[in-house]
Amino acid sequence: EEYSDDYSAGVVIAQNPTAQDAKVSKGTSVNLTVSKGPKTEYVSVPSLSGKTQSQAEQALKDAGLVPGNVHQEYSSSVAAGYVISQTANPGSQMEKGSYVDFTISLGAQPSQPSEPSDTENTDNTPEGQRRRTRKRFRY
Repeated sequence: EEYSDDYSAGVVIAQNPTAQDAKVSKGTSVNLTVSKGPKTEYVSVPSLSGKTQSQAEQALKDAGLVPGNVHQEYSSSVAAGYVISQTANPGSQMEKGSYVDFTISLGAQPSQPSEPSDTENTDNTPEGQRRRTRKRFRY
């Protein structure tokens, strides 16, 4: 058996003696070489932690991997623009040319405007609504 980029696994890719050789005697051994298919090359996944998007993409390319989908989400612990997580564990082995997705921080989530408290403007009678309306549109 041997690896072959041209033949899938299980296909006879050579024989000895060859088919072009003269007839062989009964009982003569014929050696066959069977394809194992293409050789799969594995590479180590780099850590993308602490890298910017462009640094992470370059690290993946340098390792023989392909930057996949880049997601973004808020993080209170990772500064905006830096990698929060990745789909493949650093140090794990992946087939060369595989895609690795990662997530970039948007920084801390902005605080939401506060809602008026329940005690403000609780007079929902027609008179209370008129008072609020007059206050809002007073010149």
